[in-house]
Amino acid sequence: MAGNSLKKQAANNKEILITLWTGTVSIDVLFLSSYYFLGNPASIIPWIIFSIPATVVMVHLEKTCRPKFDERGGLIRPGEDLSQRGVMEYLKDIVYVTWICKFVSAVLASNWGFALYIMIPLYAVVKAYTLYSENRPKHSGSSGSTANEGLIPKSKRQEKMERRGGQKVTYRS
Repeated sequence: MAGNSLKKQAANNKEILITLWTGTVSIDVLFLSSYYFLGNPASIIPWIIFSIPATVVMVHLEKTCRPKFDERGGLIRPGEDLSQRGVMEYLKDIVYVTWICKFVSAVLASNWGFALYIMIPLYAVVKAYTLYSENRPKHSGSSGSTANEGLIPKSKRQEKMERRGGQKVTYRS
């Protein structure tokens, strides 16, 4: 069974990498044809500069996630799982945002499409703020369970124990 799941992961990784490379090449061909044949946008320098992060990410994903096979087609290493959440998801998002910027620049015939690249650091700031706000203490200065009594609903068992005069359940926040 473990072999089957590794084979599925390898096939999924290979499919995702093919999709990423196909999308990248397609968008680059669209942008470059817009540049060379239509003369839009005016400069290719922003395309080069903003292609660097996506290219670095694509090479990294290729090295770490591409499955390795032996001569007979047997699986040697399935590669890192591209479907997992977290860092892999953010790396793919960088590639997708680069696609959007290049597409908008080619369609609008302007390098202003690359201004959308600001979404990446803005998203990082928003994500960091939400992580910070979720982990900081909610109630400062209040102690004991009196602040939390009205906020947390009691189960029927807890209410029954309190009516009988048993131990009162308190929660820490």
